[in-house]
Amino acid sequence: MRLIEGSGDFENFSYHLIEAEDEQMVKYHYHYTLKKWGYAPASWGGKHALDNWDMGFAELDLITELTDVEHYVLDKYLTGWHKAAEE
Repeated sequence: MRLIEGSGDFENFSYHLIEAEDEQMVKYHYHYTLKKWGYAPASWGGKHALDNWDMGFAELDLITELTDVEHYVLDKYLTGWHKAAEE
């Protein structure tokens, strides 16, 4: 998944590998994890825009299913998405 993250006027893309059953589960883990970290729905942007007064903002920008080769290569260089433990 690709996120737009930033603080103030600064924005950047970050890419994360996440294993999920489908696109809906990727969205679920994104929202669930960031809300556990103190993010809340942003007053700007779409329904996947979240912000935190201390850590900046994040918005889910793109979800792409990878081939086995793409996953193998990107797994060597990208940070995996840390899913928050469900209670």
